[in-house]
Amino acid sequence: MRIDEVDGRVRDLIWTLIVGSTESLRPYHPSLAKALVYIAHHVQEKISLPELSSRACASEAHLRRLFREELGLSPWHFLALLRVERSKLLMMDRQLSITDVCFRSGFTNLRSFERTFKRWTGCTPKQYRMKLWQQRKR
Repeated sequence: MRIDEVDGRVRDLIWTLIVGSTESLRPYHPSLAKALVYIAHHVQEKISLPELSSRACASEAHLRRLFREELGLSPWHFLALLRVERSKLLMMDRQLSITDVCFRSGFTNLRSFERTFKRWTGCTPKQYRMKLWQQRKR
């Protein structure tokens, strides 16, 4: 799946979480909302499903089902998408290296970051950054 295939409502939700707003969480199941807030606040850390379900006051199976039913994504796909979108924002800062962006976005290694980024966007982080800078020059 690529970012452009994700429901626009989910993309909007991701950006509101990135900027720190929780207003858009009202229509979601309370356990899902708790999980989303936890993910947003701990995006740079390793997040396990047992920890996430505990924070959301839901079983692992129930939480997975909530993600699928309400967002159309697994918890891990949602987390990956959030990290990719966060990395795109960080790449606007020319002083941050791709490696810095990788770790500040919550990825544990550069290879995983590059693979995940390309899977979601269709280009590598380096290619994305080059396109971004070319657009900003215009």
